[in-house]
Amino acid sequence: MNFENKIEIIKAQLKKPLPGEQEQFKMAPEFRRTFDFHSPAKEAAVMICLLPGEQDLQIVFMKRTEYDGPHGGQISFPGGVFETKDPDLVETAIRETREEIGLNCEKPSVLGALTPLYIPVSNTNVTPFVGAYNQDPAFYLDKREVDFLIIASIGELLHPSCKQMEKWTLNGREMMVPFYKVKGNTIWGATAMMLCEFLAVISGSGLYPQFQYSGNDRSDT
Repeated sequence: MNFENKIEIIKAQLKKPLPGEQEQFKMAPEFRRTFDFHSPAKEAAVMICLLPGEQDLQIVFMKRTEYDGPHGGQISFPGGVFETKDPDLVETAIRETREEIGLNCEKPSVLGALTPLYIPVSNTNVTPFVGAYNQDPAFYLDKREVDFLIIASIGELLHPSCKQMEKWTLNGREMMVPFYKVKGNTIWGATAMMLCEFLAVISGSGLYPQFQYSGNDRSDT
């Protein structure tokens, strides 16, 4: 099956009812439900960039540079806060992807959106969009914001060995934290939660029958 056919299947899946918070919270740290929503929250958007690979669809992640902030040094999808010049959140995701990683496509095919996710530490409500970039990618990183890229296949992300859990100490508290281990890098927190919902959508598409994806068995966080 070629790239275009796979993309059409994913687009159709995104039009169906989404797995939502139930799936997102399977990859949430134990402390996640202890945070309250503070109004008004900033609106932001990220892009889950799908690229053609030799045998599988690829997803782009980026490692943010170290800075004095809640997300410094973390692995994330390209994206950022809505600006008044943006017509809507889709354009926010496209603009930020272009600015941060320089993906050489002005207008990706936007397949749909996942469930918005509130991020307490930055008081931000983030909408994840899924975009297809059907061309050989050329990246131009904004080194002020991006340390390096990680490009992983969907099959790799769906493999059970990719999903792990450990006891971490965060803010002086020990807690269990689920995460994805991808090419030696740890993807956790909001990015892992958004990725979990996306992989649940993918697993329902029939494109990856070899994987029976179920997030993880924690549903109490």
